[in-house]
Amino acid sequence: MRSLLLVFAFLSLMNGCRSSSVGPSASPGGRWVGTMVFRGRTDPVSMDFYGNSDGCQAFVGMAGVPDELFVPVMNVRYQHPHLNFEIQDGTQRLSFTGMITGDTFRGGAYLGEQEIVIELRRTGNAPPRSS
Repeated sequence: MRSLLLVFAFLSLMNGCRSSSVGPSASPGGRWVGTMVFRGRTDPVSMDFYGNSDGCQAFVGMAGVPDELFVPVMNVRYQHPHLNFEIQDGTQRLSFTGMITGDTFRGGAYLGEQEIVIELRRTGNAPPRSS
């Protein structure tokens, strides 16, 4: 019986040390910077996420432009590790879907039969939004 208790205690301690014991991020919040590839062209892009999975807002803009020129992202949905959002492009709405792994997001959308690939890396906190 004593041996069984020792084995149980050992397994309990080992289970608590696994990297998977760390829970998933409750929010994609922060500043994300990376690239968007479409028709062979690569453009820099930045996204700011505010809030958590219960109510997340996001804004997108070109990397290096003033934050006030960022446009709202629509229908942001995050259920770890899946992130979905829509960006208005003229008269069309692009629906992006992808996954967050650590501080990296990779996803895409289709414009007709052309794929748009977006890759972002979380670089820190999103700047405060001006009213």
